[in-house]
Amino acid sequence: MNGARVTASIVIAAYRSGDTLPLVLEALAPQVAGRLDREVIVVDSSADGQTRAIARRWPWAEVISLPGRAWPGAARNAGVLYAHGELLAFLDADTVPVHDWIDQLERAVQPCVDMVGGAIVNGRPRSAPAVAAHLLRLIEWTPPRRDALLHAAGGNLLVRRSAFEAAGGFPIDMACAEDTLLTLPAGRRGRLAFAPAAVVYHVKHYSVRRLLAAEYRAGRGHYELCLRCDFPRADAVRRGRLGLALIFRVNGLIRRLVHQRRELGRAVVLSPLISLGLLAWLLGLAAAAGRSRHRALRPSAV
Repeated sequence: MNGARVTASIVIAAYRSGDTLPLVLEALAPQVAGRLDREVIVVDSSADGQTRAIARRWPWAEVISLPGRAWPGAARNAGVLYAHGELLAFLDADTVPVHDWIDQLERAVQPCVDMVGGAIVNGRPRSAPAVAAHLLRLIEWTPPRRDALLHAAGGNLLVRRSAFEAAGGFPIDMACAEDTLLTLPAGRRGRLAFAPAAVVYHVKHYSVRRLLAAEYRAGRGHYELCLRCDFPRADAVRRGRLGLALIFRVNGLIRRLVHQRRELGRAVVLSPLISLGLLAWLLGLAAAAGRSRHRALRPSAV
């Protein structure tokens, strides 16, 4: 592909995503096939060759294979190295875009905007663990919103290359919250826009066990996030007031649900499962705090 003609590069981080990646690529086909101004780069860290075999059905999708498992930030950064576009759009291998997704993101890019976050909708509404996971992790990007976007999710994001490079890209050593670290400064400066019509459907398969594991990892990630940046109410985590941090999270969830009656009804029905998820998040937060204290108390090598 002639890199000089590319204006938008779509980077997809993939890891053992053979059941959902075909849905993403099929949804992208009418948006990129035959267009010289758009390219798709799939960064696979599965190391099993499955992703490359899948992508053969879509010859416009370039696959970059990494030698081993990479966290999302590292995978996306690797994709950007191969990208030609001035606009960098990011999807996950389980976020399926609507037919005009990239058009909607591009329309939201204004002179005063460096980054655009799109809307995320639950793609598995009949799965109780998937609904609970969506309410716990992604409700912030489910329309409607009545306030400005403070940070965006990496599974539906567009960033100007200049802003991406100025920020140093995604952090490469975090299993989650790497997208918050990238986008929060732009949100605080008012240079992060929300594009509610740029919708993706999150189609990840969840069991109760996977939900709790994801929330545990999110708790650990939140602790690291609060140490690295001035995230709202991060001081509670830094001071070790983890119970207070949980209260803040519950209050934030309730504030979002109040304006979304349909989701509120689902949350009430699934409140036992959501409570288990919040407990797993708190345990992850506590585990990260304990590990941090252990490192601080460990005597330095002579």
